[in-house]
Amino acid sequence: MSPYQYRGIALTPKIIEKLIVELFPSQLVTRQEIISAVLKRHLEQGGEKPNSQIVASTKKALQNLTKLGMVTNPSVGYWKISGANVLEDNKENDTKIKEITIVEESELKEKPEFTFGQGPYSVYLYYFKTYKDLAEKEGDLVWPCKIGKTNVDPVSRIINQVGTGLPEIPKIGLLIYTIFPNEVEKCLHAILTIRGKKIDSSPGNEWFSTSPSEVYEIAKIIFYEPKEENND
Repeated sequence: MSPYQYRGIALTPKIIEKLIVELFPSQLVTRQEIISAVLKRHLEQGGEKPNSQIVASTKKALQNLTKLGMVTNPSVGYWKISGANVLEDNKENDTKIKEITIVEESELKEKPEFTFGQGPYSVYLYYFKTYKDLAEKEGDLVWPCKIGKTNVDPVSRIINQVGTGLPEIPKIGLLIYTIFPNEVEKCLHAILTIRGKKIDSSPGNEWFSTSPSEVYEIAKIIFYEPKEENND
């Protein structure tokens, strides 16, 4: 075995980049798993502790790898690493990510928990059952949910968004059919943000700590039409 090239050197974002690709080829992992494994490997091989906060250094490494196309962030809290074994310096990396789970459309065709409205377009809510199970275990009634819009079939849209390398198949919790998808989505986002439900640490701006039932109740308020009084 060749000697560890970073022996006696403090852990840096650049070293973290190389160790991430080496330790987690074609894997889906959390940032904390990355931090623990990278630090353990570096120290065991004779490396020195980082001079700065390892969380910040790991964030920077993941950002750099994302720019190189070596890492994606398919869902809240998860990072998908490419199948490359070595990240070569000063070379454009064209390695394609190997997929670990293939999500077929038929697996997302399960009936949504709630449907609402009429129209050719839709606003959707999906989540991962793992998040719901964890929330229920801790006695919470809300968990991370993605709320977006589409002018095409919502199942196809979700597949295109989340990709195929996933820890599990997403659950469609709500479909709102409408002729005004942009307005409905913005309204839902605004109400949930005002309620303090927005998850700022999530990728994108569409993840909220909520539930299909809560958003369904909000939708009923948005579409509420008071009945006209009959004065006859």
